[in-house]
Amino acid sequence: MKRLLVKFEFNTRKILFFFSMATLLASIAMIGYVVFYLVYPFKGLVINKKPAIVHTKEVVAGEELIYELDFCRYSDKHAEVTRQFIDGVVYTMPPITAIAKEGCSVQDYALFVPSTLNSGTYRLRVLVVIHINKLREVQTIIETEPFKIIGLNELHEKEDEQKFEKIGL
Repeated sequence: MKRLLVKFEFNTRKILFFFSMATLLASIAMIGYVVFYLVYPFKGLVINKKPAIVHTKEVVAGEELIYELDFCRYSDKHAEVTRQFIDGVVYTMPPITAIAKEGCSVQDYALFVPSTLNSGTYRLRVLVVIHINKLREVQTIIETEPFKIIGLNELHEKEDEQKFEKIGL
């Protein structure tokens, strides 16, 4: 009876040692996995031509601004895109979700200029955030060439001046 009890105790120690080593190795593997996804330099979006080209160099507030992007995308994950008009003051548009395939492309994008913007020289800043996984997101900032926005107030003033010139006042 004494031999049987010692043998059983010895097997229990082996089993506990095996489970503790398995738990330790699994913990190390999980930490390695998390560190990999936090540190690895993922490419989300690479802009090939900076600054982005603006096709409509002068646009009236409330109309479309057309700009061209030359980029390579290395992920097919959804991207959150935030656009900002900058002229010393930053006017931020609501974010949108963009879906695109992997690969390189040159595309024209149209964006309606808010009618509340004042006249002036602006740049468009586009912030693209791609969520690679639950732990990591990659951000890319794109800026365009300067362009001019003609505010609705200035447009109405010019129309009034033209009317007065026709009348002779």
